[in-house]
Amino acid sequence: MAKRSFAVIGLGRFGSAISTTLTELGHDVIGVDRNEDPVRALADVVGQTVELDVTDERALRNAGIQD
Repeated sequence: MAKRSFAVIGLGRFGSAISTTLTELGHDVIGVDRNEDPVRALADVVGQTVELDVTDERALRNAGIQD
């Protein structure tokens, strides 16, 4: 399987599970949430985690999320 890049927006139960699974499958994952707690909880599991407001398009672009 080819390595792909994913952005998971929202790191609640579902987002955390998806982020973890994709990382375990060898994909590049950036996990995004506006709350610090889930970002910190996944910092050692997911390739990159970012705390930001996902309604701010500029902030998403600056974090490396283009599409």
